[in-house]
Amino acid sequence: MIDLSLKERRNLICNLITNQCKETQYGIINSLSCSYAVDAVLTQVQPYFIKSCKVDRRSYKLGYCHTISARKTYDGFLYVEGVAKSLDLKHEIYHSWNYNNKYGYIDFTFAEYANDYSYQGICIPTNILMKIAIEKKHRWGPIIPFLNSTQLNEVINYNKDLISKTENCNIL
Repeated sequence: MIDLSLKERRNLICNLITNQCKETQYGIINSLSCSYAVDAVLTQVQPYFIKSCKVDRRSYKLGYCHTISARKTYDGFLYVEGVAKSLDLKHEIYHSWNYNNKYGYIDFTFAEYANDYSYQGICIPTNILMKIAIEKKHRWGPIIPFLNSTQLNEVINYNKDLISKTENCNIL
């Protein structure tokens, strides 16, 4: 891959997502998003594990992590975005999940498979999440590449005060 600067990667990701068509390969966006998020902010966050949960699979379908995680903000959860790394295959997935004080980190999308991944992500305050959603015309997908420098600094500061906790959960 050509060595792109952080700004060039951000612009490329935003253009690919905004102008996404059937020919745009998910793998390209995933790879660029993982690389950008790690270099832009995730180096400041320690990886962690999320315990597997049982969820109603009819409500939480695989492949809709950004939409599911954003919708859970209406239920009092925070939106978390970053990288999920497969423990056995060692591949990275650009992913989103949730956090709240009662349950800690919860992955509604990979619920039954969460034990198979390590997670490295940041909580994005709901006001910033919704502002970006409006700018993207509610096309859910990666948020971190769309954060401007002021928003990115606000997100980093917001996460400094957040205490991570994980507990067993059964959310149906």
